[in-house]
Amino acid sequence: MSITFLGYIIIPLGIILLLFRSRYLLYISVLLCGFSGASVINFDTIGFSVQPSYYTAILWIVSEIFHKHKLKYKMPKSMIAFIMVILISLLMPVIFEGKTYRMDIDSQVTLLKFSTANITQTTYFIFCIVFFVFISDYMKKKPNEVEKIINIYFGGVYIVCLVTIYQIFAFKYNLTFNDIFRNGIHGNIQGTRIYGPCGEASMLAYYLITGLTICWRAKAKIIHRVVCFIMLLVLGIMSYSSTFFVGAIIWIICEAYYILRKHTFSQKQILYGIVFVCFAVLLILIITNVLSESLEKTFDQFVTKLERRNFSGQERSETFRMMSLIGLKYPLFGIGFGSTRSKDLFSTWLANTGVLGMVIVLVFLGNLLMTKSESMKHIKIATILVWACMFISVPEPYNLFVWLFPAILSVQRQGTNTLKVRMKTLKVNKFYILKN
Repeated sequence: MSITFLGYIIIPLGIILLLFRSRYLLYISVLLCGFSGASVINFDTIGFSVQPSYYTAILWIVSEIFHKHKLKYKMPKSMIAFIMVILISLLMPVIFEGKTYRMDIDSQVTLLKFSTANITQTTYFIFCIVFFVFISDYMKKKPNEVEKIINIYFGGVYIVCLVTIYQIFAFKYNLTFNDIFRNGIHGNIQGTRIYGPCGEASMLAYYLITGLTICWRAKAKIIHRVVCFIMLLVLGIMSYSSTFFVGAIIWIICEAYYILRKHTFSQKQILYGIVFVCFAVLLILIITNVLSESLEKTFDQFVTKLERRNFSGQERSETFRMMSLIGLKYPLFGIGFGSTRSKDLFSTWLANTGVLGMVIVLVFLGNLLMTKSESMKHIKIATILVWACMFISVPEPYNLFVWLFPAILSVQRQGTNTLKVRMKTLKVNKFYILKN
């Protein structure tokens, strides 16, 4: 066991906040949820690291339990059903042991058998769901905190951008970086590619991509939003990650959909639209000229992967095919949660939980995206972006920001349903009074 540099700062800070200002533990969890490659403490013998956001989230949940706060939030039935599928699926490695090949979490093709990965992956997921439930309950009890938490997330995106910029200079001038910000046991050090405080370039990309829509609507000074937006685009391109490239395209499509969905535009909206187009064109020209080499390399890698001309593209294609066939072969409960890990979340969960599990997940996400709240459309877009990126190229759904956005939408949806019930009750009572 070893405590890291960040651990010496965050561990005592967490204990102090637990005793005196426990809600700040939640704020720090949201602020540092992008530090997925960092750690406060490493258990080297068992290959386990504790992320800063995990540590503060655990302390915050403990404080909520200790204060005996009664949960008012009702978990969606689709998520309850998915958890049941996961627990039942853990029997599959025992039942079908040695009867099929799979790609394990170490990317080795081996015969199916029950392993510690089934337990650890399930534990990670259960913790994320516990966090999802507690933060949903917190925001339901304190709806005025929702906007504050979103702004704190924006601050976290800003910090990750600054840390990633520091990495560029650290690599160039041989300064310390990995020992401070990238000290977790797991992760993929990819030469000189930037990954910031995240596990690898693709994990940096799918965190940064959520920042685009959050940054665009953050309640902060315009100068901070513009600077952050430029940093997001530049760093995303410099990561050479096809995940960011695909996410950016999806973001543009989503934004265009919400803009064009309204058939009439006020003069103010038209003016904003013209300013946006001019700003976008200017930004594209600057990026094209300053980062032409990086942009060309990112695009070339994306096209190469699509055409399966490099090893990464071929590997992704083959593992997707292999895992998808496993999911279709065992459609009810798959081969067990945590039994395999592909290069993307869709084929990973399809193989692990079967067609049944994936259908339930899609129902869960679909219900959240049906939330009717114009003020939360940027959270809808962020949810679409992070899950689309995971389904395409990131098999890790265990970072807390992945569950933060669904939690916000879930609270909004339950609030909308409650309002509808109250309105119906009011109408019935009004009818009863008039009748009598």
